[in-house]
Amino acid sequence: MKRIISFFLLILPVCVLAQETPLKVMTFNIRYDNQGDGVNQWSNRKEKVADLIRKYDPDIIGVQEALHNQMEDLGGAL
Repeated sequence: MKRIISFFLLILPVCVLAQETPLKVMTFNIRYDNQGDGVNQWSNRKEKVADLIRKYDPDIIGVQEALHNQMEDLGGAL
């Protein structure tokens, strides 16, 4: 995984320079799915997270603290 990230970071400037239009990149700490979060648990936030991502319409998005089920939810919503 570290090699993939390193490769991406090396190739990204080349890709950006080759683009005629801007590349929109977004990073988002979506917070892991914790059932103990009460009203802030993932099932109550996932649509708002998807709405925000749709609003900014990034070309590339990186997420932090995401669990597999959260990525599946976002994949289905987006």
